Amino acid sequence: MAKGSIYRFDQNNGSNSAAPLNLSTTEDGENNGGAAYAVGVSYWLNNLEVNRTTYNSGFASAVSRFMQIQVDASAPALLYYYAVGTADMGGTINVTA
Repeated sequence: MAKGSIYRFDQNNGSNSAAPLNLSTTEDGENNGGAAYAVGVSYWLNNLEVNRTTYNSGFASAVSRFMQIQVDASAPALLYYYAVGTADMGGTINVTA
């Protein structure tokens, strides 16, 4: 990802219904004792912006769902994406200037 750009992670496919995607500075995020990354991140269910807690809890029943990030100039060089509550489902994202 490039700093200053906006990225949308579309999770509308039914195969995603049990695994909301979040970002972290820790590999496997909260599943590994880390925390969700929040700078520039927004969460959307049924085309309404919601907080992260509502996103994760209402994820399975939503018709449309996505997470979006506007990559801030202060973003770390490496972020991790992970499936909330499902260990070892995720990967790395390189952040460039």
